[in-house]
Amino acid sequence: MALSLFTVGQFIFLFWTISITEANIDPAARAAAAAAASKAAVTAADAAAAAATIAASAASVAAATAADDAAASIATINAASAAAKSIAAAAAMAAKDTAAAAASAAAAAVASAAKALETINVKAAYAAATTANTAAAAAAATATTAAAAAAAKATIDNAAAAKAAAVATAVSDAAATAATAAAVAAATLEAAAAKAAATAVSAAAAAAAAAIAFAAAP
Repeated sequence: MALSLFTVGQFIFLFWTISITEANIDPAARAAAAAAASKAAVTAADAAAAAATIAASAASVAAATAADDAAASIATINAASAAAKSIAAAAAMAAKDTAAAAASAAAAAVASAAKALETINVKAAYAAATTANTAAAAAAATATTAAAAAAAKATIDNAAAAKAAAVATAVSDAAATAATAAAVAAATLEAAAAKAAATAVSAAAAAAAAAIAFAAAP
């Protein structure tokens, strides 16, 4: 097609050139130019016919190729559609299997949770009973400790009272002993003082008698 357009363009350019230069040539040259133009027109017509034939052949080949390509495309599309259907079926089967697996896993999880809850409840009850027993034992130990402390306090109080009584008795005995000793000491001192006084009086009388006798002596 491009070749035919180029050939027609050449013919038009040649005809234009001939038309421009026609007034400047002699009749013989004009006749030769006309003959050449006629021949060129025939050649251009032949070229156009050949180009049309080539274009028709190319169009036929292109149409056949397009038909083959379309058939191949349809086959490809059909194959892709079949593959898509197969993939969709596989996906549906996989989804079904996944749903079944999920349901089974959920059921297993529920059963496991129930078992764990039961275990937790049993452990909680055991822990509560153990805690209650421990609390009762602690309360009993506290009561025992309190009773022992009260008994120890009573013993200490009794011992303190006995010690206080013993101290009071000892103080009373010591006071009585001291009073007796003081009375004895006082009596002893009084007797000694009386004896000393008598001795002193006797000595004084003797001295007086001696003095009188000395004074009476010649």
